[in-house]
Amino acid sequence: MRARTSFIHAADLHLGSPLKGIGEKDPLLADTLRRAVACAFDRMIDRAIDFEVDFVLIAGDIFDSEEPSYADMMRFVDGMERLRRAGIPVFAVTGNHEHSSAWQRGFASLPDNVQVFSGEHTEYGMVYRDGRALCAIVGRGFASGPIEDELPAMGADAVFRACGREAPFAVGLLHTGLDIDRKIAPVSPQALRATHLDYWALGHIHRRCCDDAVDPRIAFPGCVQGRDTGEPGDCGCNLVHLEEGMPNRVEFVHLSPVAWERVCVDVAGAASVLDLEHRIARILSDRADALRSELLLARVVIEGSGGLRDALLERGVLSDMRERLNGMRAGFACDSIECRVAVPVDRNALYGQGMFPAALMAGLDGLWEDRARLRDVLAQGFGERGLALPDFSDDDLGDLFDGAQDELLAMLLGGRHA
Repeated sequence: MRARTSFIHAADLHLGSPLKGIGEKDPLLADTLRRAVACAFDRMIDRAIDFEVDFVLIAGDIFDSEEPSYADMMRFVDGMERLRRAGIPVFAVTGNHEHSSAWQRGFASLPDNVQVFSGEHTEYGMVYRDGRALCAIVGRGFASGPIEDELPAMGADAVFRACGREAPFAVGLLHTGLDIDRKIAPVSPQALRATHLDYWALGHIHRRCCDDAVDPRIAFPGCVQGRDTGEPGDCGCNLVHLEEGMPNRVEFVHLSPVAWERVCVDVAGAASVLDLEHRIARILSDRADALRSELLLARVVIEGSGGLRDALLERGVLSDMRERLNGMRAGFACDSIECRVAVPVDRNALYGQGMFPAALMAGLDGLWEDRARLRDVLAQGFGERGLALPDFSDDDLGDLFDGAQDELLAMLLGGRHA
């Protein structure tokens, strides 16, 4: 009979996440999201027990801080105790947001079913079923710099030697940016595959991704609860099934009570601000219905061009609209509403006139084509104000660039509120 095992692979719990930006803007939404982070963790414990898994892996960033609060530590301890009573062992590694010294503060001790791997050296564990070795676990907590020098100690043969016995399966556990974020303990996927482990449970990248849809060997489950639009959609953990001689199977397990999305709404055809508000409500309601999370938390961007721009930019209009939408209690809420409605501009006509707007657009087009120069210009501007340039993606940079260009043209053409 072929050996088989199943386990939960979770990462990036971020218990105690401060959510400062949201809290300053809307304490009620901040409290909702803060409770959502804790709720997602509790649901992970529930699912592990419901699925009767053999063990649980947590790939770093259990907490959001090196000095988590007593309440956050006790929530984690209580969850581990529930798993202990269910007979489920837990293996965890530290992440870049925390340190193993957090457990030396005297708040509480972890139950004996939990093994936390620190960042000092490679560590090992073994899962047993009916007294027989089932799965060897190898891992190392977060340590700055590349980790490939540690990989010889993480190969399957080395793991079984260190554990003193062989098992049907061997699984690795790391908090790493892999080759996606080379600032955080980078390592190549090829180097991980060369260890010949059955599965690598990774953390740090806050989105779900696997190296192979048919037979995944390297996987990130994403965070258990998104905290901004950079962590959109339903979030959760992986339920992993390993069976001798068969492809690995990884199932997504939904956990997040709240789902973030950036929602763009075109102003075209809206007869009034109220008409646009109704359109936004319909779009948000449809998006919320398509998600498994109980609440959609949206950042709404109103775009396009049209005559409503001036009305939308009247003092208090957008904040009042946001408050009205949030008062509907319809499965969605707005974290913010931003107006990026452009003044209607015939750019071809402006180019044809050969006046200053044409020269301005030509210069901006050239700057956008030379993306490296654009980033240098922005870095200089930020540096003059004592700020570091944020790590903008090209999409984010494009949104900012288009918005700035629209505002410049609006000023030149006499648009209100420009």
